[in-house]
Amino acid sequence: MVALPKPIPRFLLRLTINTGGSVL
Repeated sequence: MVALPKPIPRFLLRLTINTGGSVL
C-alpha cells in the first residue's frame, strides 16, 4: 500500500480492514 502524504481517513482505514477481512 502506498503511503499518503496526509493521514489516512478513518472510514478508508476501516473499509480496507473490512475488505481484507472479507478476503480472508
